[in-house]
Amino acid sequence: MSIDRNFRRKGFGEKLLEESIQEMRLNKIASVLLYVNVNNTSAIKLYEKLGFRIIKETKKYLW
Repeated sequence: MSIDRNFRRKGFGEKLLEESIQEMRLNKIASVLLYVNVNNTSAIKLYEKLGFRIIKETKKYLW
């Protein structure tokens, strides 16, 4: 997920993620994994605010 710089810190990312989580619940999805750069503290704070927790940190990239 990415929010254009001009629209950050206005609640769009939080709303988008909340709606996505709600849709996943409706579709009986039991768990969600997020991958985020450890330096992206804004995203990490948002994810933690919405109930996500860190389960593992790695230095390897997925792509």
